Amino acid sequence: MQATFAFLFSATAALICCNAAMCAGAPPASSTQYWITQPVDHFGGAGGATWQQQYLVNATFYRPGGPIYVSTPGESPVSARYIDNSHFTMLAQRTSGLLVTLEHRYFGASNPMPDLSGASLRFLTIENVLADFAAFIRVAKRTPSRVFPIPVVANARVIFGGGSYSGSIAAWMRARYPDLVLGSWASSAIVYGRLENYHFDQSFGRHLAQVGCAQQVSQAVSDVDTILLSNNSTQLASMQAKFGIPALSASDSAGLLAALITTYSMTPVTTAGDYVESRVCSFFGNASIMATDAYAAAVRSTIQQAGLTQQALVQIGDSSLGIDNYELGQVNRVWYYMSCAWFGNWQIAPPRRTRLKSYRSQLVNMAYFQTNCQKKFGSRIPVPVDVEAYNRKWFNSLRGVSNVFYTGGALDIWRDTTITTSYGSILPPARGSSIVLIEGATHAQDLGADSPSDLASVRRARSLGDALVDMGEPITDGISSRNSQDMDNSAQGTPPPGYGFSTHKLAKALQDPSKTPLVLVACGSYSPVTYLHLRMFEMAADYFNINPKYELIGGYFSPVSDYYQKEGLAPAHHRVKMCELATETSSAWLMVDSWEALQPSYQRTAVVLDHFDEELNGNMGGMTMPDGSARKIQILLLAGGDLIESMGKKDVWASEDLHHILGHYGCMVIERTGTDVWEFLLSHDILYEHKDNIHVVKQVIYNDISSTKVRLFVKRKMSIKYLVPDAVMRYIFNNSLYSTKLTRKRDYVSYAFD
Repeated sequence: MQATFAFLFSATAALICCNAAMCAGAPPASSTQYWITQPVDHFGGAGGATWQQQYLVNATFYRPGGPIYVSTPGESPVSARYIDNSHFTMLAQRTSGLLVTLEHRYFGASNPMPDLSGASLRFLTIENVLADFAAFIRVAKRTPSRVFPIPVVANARVIFGGGSYSGSIAAWMRARYPDLVLGSWASSAIVYGRLENYHFDQSFGRHLAQVGCAQQVSQAVSDVDTILLSNNSTQLASMQAKFGIPALSASDSAGLLAALITTYSMTPVTTAGDYVESRVCSFFGNASIMATDAYAAAVRSTIQQAGLTQQALVQIGDSSLGIDNYELGQVNRVWYYMSCAWFGNWQIAPPRRTRLKSYRSQLVNMAYFQTNCQKKFGSRIPVPVDVEAYNRKWFNSLRGVSNVFYTGGALDIWRDTTITTSYGSILPPARGSSIVLIEGATHAQDLGADSPSDLASVRRARSLGDALVDMGEPITDGISSRNSQDMDNSAQGTPPPGYGFSTHKLAKALQDPSKTPLVLVACGSYSPVTYLHLRMFEMAADYFNINPKYELIGGYFSPVSDYYQKEGLAPAHHRVKMCELATETSSAWLMVDSWEALQPSYQRTAVVLDHFDEELNGNMGGMTMPDGSARKIQILLLAGGDLIESMGKKDVWASEDLHHILGHYGCMVIERTGTDVWEFLLSHDILYEHKDNIHVVKQVIYNDISSTKVRLFVKRKMSIKYLVPDAVMRYIFNNSLYSTKLTRKRDYVSYAFD
């Protein structure tokens, strides 16, 4: 096993049911096992072979007309607790609903193949997983008597719910089978793959910091690393005895310690307390005790509390075990396959290049995880896994999907693989979908059974979710608008009434089909837009005319929302109109997008770029090539030199945003005369890490026109001709803009553009 408890502890809940010859009469106990016949491969690759999928039913509360709640434990064997002791159990009681939980293929007793070899696991695909659930739901809706032990009304409403990986399944089911699933509750859904998921470690660090021992744990890990990296077998043995762990290799010891110290990170935080505080940080409270001694005491306590024997610790920690063990029933082996073949999410220590504090050993790195992928499953498994392809297919499949209720805990250790990341939502909610960040909560905490000790934030999230199905009402736009502020203005907004994304000036075909289509996006106040703003696009165009990789197909101005509240900011509709006047006749390729300007809250630059990605590569499907294939459009942020300098200032940009903007998209910087952007890049770690995605163009002809100066000239009744386009100048005077001092104060955000 690879020591990280790599499998998730899914806190799923709601579902539907499946098959078998069932009796009528009193509702049976939910522990009764039922089975449905499924194809080994729903897409014809197994010659018609079939297998039996297990499911459980709780019909205690069902009344005709009630909904069916479907769930799956995901990467765990099926258990009655998912339908007998969850929030969905109580929701079913209130709505006269039926609960069903289906076992995931290759877990528990639901095995399509006789073993878990790499060849047998080839039928473990997301497509087949979703098709299993869809096949059951289809039967349950059309001929419910075939799958339920009591009479059930046909075509019942189906709500699919789940947490963690099962939350991903819930969201994907709504996306892929909207005709079968009315809506989904996706809690802590790990829908975004990360090859290097050191964010897992950093989320744990934020939790430790909240309860007061992050520094001590990080120091203890560093001290233990001195031993682990020393190649001194005597010191290693002494350390293992001190921590109460078996005699493993240094790297396996490191992985085991990382798993043990994070054990309580997914336990619910309640009004009764926080286990991370009481069972981890409490050992670090005595200043007279060395950090390594406190670390050892916390690990020994965890081993004792969990009842783990030395043999069990070997099974968890020894990565050399099970290479050729293909026996059924190995949860870790199946999850490991999914990590190797699908989404990565390797829970590594932060690479040294990030200079982040670490709460796990440096030996817990990519080599530690990836080494066994091909050893376990064969050479057909790519190393490394193509996480970008996974995200393009499965994360992007959620764009624009309605009727999904996404929740995530602020203390969730998996938070940065969900859409409610620590740097904001990475998915714009569609109409009828909602995103709620639950303050103080951990992993999938809202799906647990209701308790008097629940946090108020958890109760509120549940009440919002309940409104999706209470009294038989479908998910509505009203829910989305009611909770749109729950992400603290970090969630992407929905398109405002009458909004349309402009594409009329985008090139329809590439002049050089070997290149990547490129769109430039410039975010800013534009109060007002000036000739310098227009010139920036033209300087960028000159650069890309000779660039061997990209071909420029269009550019966009994206004026900031009124909620930016910068001094001198004209109302959004005026700024959008001025940008439109500046581009409509003067440029054949520049356009204006009003989405950001019309949002009811401030939108961070990372979120705005995600919006463009959604429109260009999601809704539009990228650029259609002559052979009918689609090519992804690369989006690049266009900015002045002051922006890149602001990226190096503390507390102006979140480091996660910088990684997202520069790593996923990239930046084109127009360098001011007399400055040296490359020298600045050398001095900033994150910028230097992404230097290959930063393009720099020198401003050969000095131009220091600024919107601030234009506003001042207007106020002083001085000419602004040749500073702004004539149409913009006329608009300013016709609408009496900037003639009196605006008093909006820049009081709660930092926006790096003029």
